[in-house]
Amino acid sequence: MLPSPPRTPLSGDSRNCCSSSSSCSSSSSSSSSKGVVGLTAAAATSATTTTAAAAAAAAGEAESCGGETGAADNDLSQGIAETAAAAAAAAAAAAAARKQQQQQQQQQQQQQQQQQQQQQQQEVERAVGGVVYVLLMTLPLQQQQQQQQDQQHHHHQQHQQQPQQQQQQQQQQQQQQQQQQQQQQQQQAAVEGR
Repeated sequence: MLPSPPRTPLSGDSRNCCSSSSSCSSSSSSSSSKGVVGLTAAAATSATTTTAAAAAAAAGEAESCGGETGAADNDLSQGIAETAAAAAAAAAAAAAARKQQQQQQQQQQQQQQQQQQQQQQQEVERAVGGVVYVLLMTLPLQQQQQQQQDQQHHHHQQHQQQPQQQQQQQQQQQQQQQQQQQQQQQQQAAVEGR
């Protein structure tokens, strides 16, 4: 609890509580006046520190001067209300600060997640781009190598086919020569037979 604000002195603190009563004697007025002043001074001092002390002082004043009870109750109620209002305001401010802190933490977490996602996406894009670049660079080389291999294979086939073609031509020539010789022999035999 926060300390209650100092309460203004009651009207009976600076005068004799029994001065308005005709049945009060001078001796009793003197003694009661000293008691009321002492209680009022203690109440005024303690009211600046705690509300409980103010309540005790107000009760003491009510016993000494019954006519002051209403004013003391009003002062005490006002102090309690002000203290409760201050406590409620402090609680509301603390709750607002906690809520704002939570919102800031959530925003920071969201920003961190977004940054992580962007970094991962950039890494994936770089990796894919690297693979595509390598493929684009290596495909022409592979095509060139394949063309060279095809050309070498074709030349090799041509080299292998040329001797075979030559042999076939030679065989064909030999067969033609043999056929010509046979025809000549047949013609000679026919001439000689006549």
